[in-house]
Amino acid sequence: MGSMVHTSYLSPRLREQQSRPLILCYQIIMYKNLNIAVAALLSVIRLSSLCVFKVVTIYHKAQSTKGSAIFQNPDFFRLTLFWESNYCNCLERNRQIDVINRRYHNKFDQEAKMKSAQKLFILIFGLAASNLALPHATIGIFDLNRAVFETDAWMIELQELEDQFAEERATVSELRTELEEIFSNININAVTMTETEIQRLTEEGQFKQLRIQQIGERVQTSLRETQNNFLERYRQLIGDAINEIYEQGAYDFILRSESVVVSGFSFDVTPNVTAKLNELIASTRQ
Repeated sequence: MGSMVHTSYLSPRLREQQSRPLILCYQIIMYKNLNIAVAALLSVIRLSSLCVFKVVTIYHKAQSTKGSAIFQNPDFFRLTLFWESNYCNCLERNRQIDVINRRYHNKFDQEAKMKSAQKLFILIFGLAASNLALPHATIGIFDLNRAVFETDAWMIELQELEDQFAEERATVSELRTELEEIFSNININAVTMTETEIQRLTEEGQFKQLRIQQIGERVQTSLRETQNNFLERYRQLIGDAINEIYEQGAYDFILRSESVVVSGFSFDVTPNVTAKLNELIASTRQ
């Protein structure tokens, strides 16, 4: 009976407004359209306004009657049934929207998994092709930092740098000794010390730690600058050393160690590069 009253009560325009939010919600989920979202919101507001206006109109009509006439009003009874039916319809629509939303996310997850599987297959196929293309290639690999910073020329510059910071090294050694004495004093005599004495020694130790950190940062900055200058100065000679080793014909490729992913037979040529670089640097200084 409720459904018959509900169907006869709603006008065609109101039935259209009632079904419009579900269609728009489905379009929002599937197409993520902002304009559709705004239209859905306006549709819901319009439907609510019509229903509220009808309730207020019926309420004012009922107020003009005596006693409990509002509950005897047929329009009020039909509208009450309409709201009950509309509430059930809303619950059903929410359930349908949840089903659509889950289907959409499941589809998205499946597409993402398929793309990941395709990328993994391409990677595996590429590695297999590399192994087939270079099954017996002889590859020389070298560590650039080791090859450069184990040369005789760098050892000389490093010694000069250590001499330059000899005073700072002595200062750091002295500060560390004092720091050990401070913390040893606190650990041994903390029971008999006052809180003020412990606080003073702790602050003194923190100050010495800060000085050690500042000296260390200054030395590290100077070391990095010296290394960069050394690399820039002998960049051309590094390339010449690698080319000469390659031209000897013992290796099909010579690559940096961090660049090698798959190789057939690889050999560490870092000592060769260092030795050749020593020869080239010595020849330029003559």
